[in-house]
Amino acid sequence: MAQSLAGFASILKEFYLGPIQDQLNEETLVCELMEKASVDWNGRQVIIPVHTGRNTAVGWRAEGAALPGVMALPLPVPLNVQPQQDYANLTVTAQFLYGRFRITGPAMASAGKGGANSFVGWVDSEMNRLVNDVKNNCNRTAVSGGECLGWVTPQGNGVAVVPGAPIPYLFDGDAAKVAAATADAIVNGFDVVRPDTMAVIDQVTVGALVNGTLTMTPSGATVYPLDGAGNSIPCALISNTVGAAGANYAALGTAAEPVGIYGNLGLPGAATGGFANFNGAWFGLDRTTATGGANATLQPSTSGQVAAAAVEANILSTVTATPPARIALQTGVLQTVLDRISLASDEEPDVILCNPLQRTRLAASLTGTNPVAVSAHVFDVKSRPETGDGGFKGFAYAGIPIKTSRHVDNGLILFLNTKSWKMLELEAGKFADSDGNVLQRVLDADAFEGFYKWYYNTVCVRPNSNGILCGLAL
Repeated sequence: MAQSLAGFASILKEFYLGPIQDQLNEETLVCELMEKASVDWNGRQVIIPVHTGRNTAVGWRAEGAALPGVMALPLPVPLNVQPQQDYANLTVTAQFLYGRFRITGPAMASAGKGGANSFVGWVDSEMNRLVNDVKNNCNRTAVSGGECLGWVTPQGNGVAVVPGAPIPYLFDGDAAKVAAATADAIVNGFDVVRPDTMAVIDQVTVGALVNGTLTMTPSGATVYPLDGAGNSIPCALISNTVGAAGANYAALGTAAEPVGIYGNLGLPGAATGGFANFNGAWFGLDRTTATGGANATLQPSTSGQVAAAAVEANILSTVTATPPARIALQTGVLQTVLDRISLASDEEPDVILCNPLQRTRLAASLTGTNPVAVSAHVFDVKSRPETGDGGFKGFAYAGIPIKTSRHVDNGLILFLNTKSWKMLELEAGKFADSDGNVLQRVLDADAFEGFYKWYYNTVCVRPNSNGILCGLAL
């Protein structure tokens, strides 16, 4: 709907006492953490080479013996020893984000006649705030954009499920996409992918999401994966309904979104397990253990059978409940994720992202019976003696800053190595003005229109230096 004269009534007063009080959150933290890389585009695609394997022609030999990697002709096929590094190419396609605004002729005329201190210009009211709306959308899709909705934690007893029987799971991810899929009743529209092997282990029908518990109906008698302690491994929940979804889900534009953090860590890139409807492409590469070859090194971090890309909080205790019970955030679990990322990649995250509600729980873990509680109840030496400070100004773990974003879903924590994340811009965000005019008259209406555009995609070039912690108390 076009902004009308009535819509500007509050700012077109002859006098006003102050600026418009914005009641909306404007946030782009996640987007800002990703490096804007300079790349060469070929049409709407860019090719990014990634390192997938070491030179294995390295080893000790006796004096006069053949060098590592030297083989007699004809060479065996395939080569058992690679005397060079392995590389693969990510094919990243730009996605297109738009924002559209409209303003009526009377509103423009009224705003243009105002004097000093009589109004806030319509440019700020419509155009600048549209940019904020676009950036908010960008920040959200930087987390959950694309086909990966989030992460499910299945039963902890490892028994085979009954096909067609609804089962509750813990879910940490994009609730709006789940709600749309539930409304459309998409049958077997989602793949369940285990992050330690990138295998598609089941296709499910998504049901209701209530208080962090998602009802899903499996299509096969699947034995869900467990770690060595008998705890269930959280799995990525990925849409396979692109192009054939119901009206509610299709309206979200999931297929046209950039690949967010969830997708970069959860999309396997190839169909496994014989599921015909699979659609979890990851920039043209197969990174499953069974079929991906050297590309399997592009999996998220793994240690044994448990993936740091989805380390469940319940790793501290054996899970027997259905679904597994959520547990309160504990600092020891944070260290477990960091250690597994280090084992897999020799790298460390440089920022930890969580929902503000998880920061509240982190604050609780640093007070009460915790030995460091005394540090939270000290007097502020810069203020008057009777003023006390019972909280924290900032949070960190192992020297890694903990930051919050409302677009990071509650119930999980993201561990990001920001050097591995790239925002590839085909064209930076701006108002469309190809003909020299940002505003265009609307046909058959006394109104003007314009739109904002941004062409880009997001990619993680080293997934195993990142991780996700799932299953935390809400």
